[in-house]
Amino acid sequence: MYQRSGGIAGASEQWTIQANGRVVSAAGDVFDVSAERVAQLLGEIDRLGFFDLPAPDSRFGACRDCFIYQIRVSRADEVRSVTFVDGAPETPPEFQQAASLIEAFLSGIGHR
Repeated sequence: MYQRSGGIAGASEQWTIQANGRVVSAAGDVFDVSAERVAQLLGEIDRLGFFDLPAPDSRFGACRDCFIYQIRVSRADEVRSVTFVDGAPETPPEFQQAASLIEAFLSGIGHR
């Protein structure tokens, strides 16, 4: 699950990316991609150390134009959820890199 909210326009989006290639938005838009493409995305996120990084500070400072991200990733029998604010100095940069990978993946399926 990938969720991004905030920014100047107060954007809010949520996506579920399933291992079988089904991608569903909170608005009900459905896209189908190959399971291999999803596996590649999950592998890239895993290589960032997503499951091993320290948790970001969950206290959010005041930032009018920042985005808040929530990412939940599953692998085998392990699930990890993180929430962070873009640009927060205490957030490991790998979490922002994971968000960028997901954004690129979603752009590649034509949701934008």
